[in-house]
Amino acid sequence: VRSRQRPWKLLKGGKGMRWYIVVPLALTLVMISALPILANSTQQVATDPSEALLVEAILAYEHALEAGNVEQMMTLFAEDARAFPDNVPPLAGKAAIEEYYECQCDEYTIRRDFELVELEMSDGYATRLGEWTNTILPKDGGDPFEEVGRCIFGYKLVDGKWLIDWQIWNTYEPVVVGPGLPPVLLRDGSPC
Repeated sequence: VRSRQRPWKLLKGGKGMRWYIVVPLALTLVMISALPILANSTQQVATDPSEALLVEAILAYEHALEAGNVEQMMTLFAEDARAFPDNVPPLAGKAAIEEYYECQCDEYTIRRDFELVELEMSDGYATRLGEWTNTILPKDGGDPFEEVGRCIFGYKLVDGKWLIDWQIWNTYEPVVVGPGLPPVLLRDGSPC
């Protein structure tokens, strides 16, 4: 006949040592040894809010552009921002950029398929690479057309808010590659 030993009897140490002393002591030691791990994870979490704020600013720009809300878009730019649009002379300062977007949004409605391809952050500065396909609807009733493009934006952290410092974008169409020329790559990296 086997006798069943109770679990707390197994934890009983030397004379007078009881399970209700051993278990809390063991748990305390485990928690103390975990403190360095918890401290490191807290340190990592502390940097994440800045990245989350940056992604929020990127998406706010995309939503404002698609909504044609120039006023909202301009809250996302630094005062001394610069823009380098496709086929347009460089724009210096928030007022020049605002005028450009007002003109665009007065003439067109944009339906945008945007993909954030790359994001890099370092000491209050960040860059992001994006690709898009726009369906552009002329407000005068003309035929819609599509454009494909890439953009690189520079952001700087100003008073806890990520603002666009500069932006460069270009549109392109897949081209037929002649002999001896490097292949043109599609968005997914495959050759045309």
